[in-house]
Amino acid sequence: KRSVEETRHLSEMADAASPNLPTLALADGTLILWSLLSKEFPEYVVEDLLVNGYLKYLGKIQNLNTKDRQVALASYISYPGSTDVVNTLRLLYCPYEPADCTSRCDQLPNGKRPCDILSGVTDSMLFEHILKPGERSALFASSSSILEKYYGEHRVYFYYLKTSEEIARVELPGWTARSGELLSLSHSLILEQCRLGHGYPVSLSEAHEQAVVSGQDRRIFNQLVEEMLTESKINPSSSAKSLSKKTRWV
Repeated sequence: KRSVEETRHLSEMADAASPNLPTLALADGTLILWSLLSKEFPEYVVEDLLVNGYLKYLGKIQNLNTKDRQVALASYISYPGSTDVVNTLRLLYCPYEPADCTSRCDQLPNGKRPCDILSGVTDSMLFEHILKPGERSALFASSSSILEKYYGEHRVYFYYLKTSEEIARVELPGWTARSGELLSLSHSLILEQCRLGHGYPVSLSEAHEQAVVSGQDRRIFNQLVEEMLTESKINPSSSAKSLSKKTRWV
């Protein structure tokens, strides 16, 4: 729900930006709502949050693009631990043709499979040795099942970017990734943001500062929840440890 509201606000900000300037709508974290893959969520929840919410607002940002206006969308993932690219390299170490992990190696323990030579290696480790500062990798497409089923033209692509401080993962919807101008716009503006923010996008740093939840905010929230539970005749009791965290002792 938070991701939907953040994206709605991002679409409104992008719409309000000057149409005369190329614009980058930059989000924090992944564009893939992985949590909705859980079987705990019924289909109507996925439809409401993803299709009629999150993806609708991505579409609004996409529709801001015209012949005379450029609006790119990207998300920035700091210090990523993903292994999408490394996993494709496992094929180089597979002695079987065709590669079939289920029938060939499913019974083997971790560390005993031929491709386990790459275990523990992340994409960021790989590109740390390949990219020079300011460079980005080639473009890759994510193969998550939720993208296949729901995302359509918003299907997520990604590249790795070497900033002055780290290897970051930048995710893009298909309509940004497939446009040479929007792709380059994302690359150049994120680099500039990282330069201004000493290695991390300054706009995201400022957004984080505005989104801080204070101790007073938490206490008010907990009080409201307990009042609603009490009105519904539900016992709002919690553990002694939880209670101690909410109580000022000094």
